[in-house]
Amino acid sequence: MKRMYLLIVTGMLVTVGQSLFCPNMASAQVAIGGVAAPTSGSGINLLLDGSKGGILLPQVEITSFTALPESITTPDPVPDPPVNPTLLGGLLVYNKTAAVDSESTAAIPTGVYYWDSTALSWKLLVEV
Repeated sequence: MKRMYLLIVTGMLVTVGQSLFCPNMASAQVAIGGVAAPTSGSGINLLLDGSKGGILLPQVEITSFTALPESITTPDPVPDPPVNPTLLGGLLVYNKTAAVDSESTAAIPTGVYYWDSTALSWKLLVEV
């Protein structure tokens, strides 16, 4: 009986301690650029005043629809473990230089692309 009482009291103390000292520990939501709380269900909110700025995506040079640019795969310093393309699904970038795919000879226009980690290729969202 004493053991059960001790476990219950310990559990209550841990719960109270977490809520007092780490109130945001269970929340993975983040708001950037404002004082409002993040929208429920979102991972991150960017609160921007349309007249004062925007989002600047990383600018890269895509030379192949099926390869990540060197600036992504070998940043300085080089990460350990190396960059895994299957974990980069949804990565958004701006291709700043029009090119021809080094493998298929298809045109790669400038614009906004995302990395499809299932197909392991770049997909054009918006051509600029």
